[in-house]
Amino acid sequence: MTEKEMEDLIAAYPDDFFFQHQLVLRGRQQSLAGVGRFDLLFEDRFRSQILMELKAHALNYENASQVAEYRDELRRLGHGNVVMWLVAPQIPHSVREFLDDKGIQYTEINVAEFRRVAERHEFAILPADAAAAARVRRGSATNGARSVRNTFPAWPREGLCHYASGVFCSLRNSLFSLESTARPASGLRGGRNGRRHAPGAAEGHRPAE
Repeated sequence: MTEKEMEDLIAAYPDDFFFQHQLVLRGRQQSLAGVGRFDLLFEDRFRSQILMELKAHALNYENASQVAEYRDELRRLGHGNVVMWLVAPQIPHSVREFLDDKGIQYTEINVAEFRRVAERHEFAILPADAAAAARVRRGSATNGARSVRNTFPAWPREGLCHYASGVFCSLRNSLFSLESTARPASGLRGGRNGRRHAPGAAEGHRPAE
């Protein structure tokens, strides 16, 4: 069970979890100025605003302290009619005591209850093993793509020769070598019919003996 699945189920069917409060959904995954993001925003029958924070794991002291800080900041900003509410599949006794002391609402809803509500409304939830397998497949695909990128790096700006295993450099050097071979020897220049003449010798005249 993921937090996204928990959020979707509570947002769509709040009466299945909190029927006595008559909650009406007002927003989800929004930000409150000066406080931060919240998972769900409800309004109850007394017109109180309920900011609900969901955790898919056992609630710990750090989670509770963060929500307590949100509550304190809301009071400082003058939002006195806002209720902070934590939902998790397991809430240890020590954390419950802390939340009671801070005046924060909480509800423990186990995974089996979420699944019963999902089945009642034909809401699709991946089994635990299927969800784990999907995460493994996504991780393998990501690693595979990363491996391909590492095998074929981006082409550098400084030129082709550096990363092309010298193929282009070798081809260029071969062309230079062929050109040097075909060029006449130093000190000679070509004449008609491919004849060679020494420098200064006029064409059609034999050098004096």
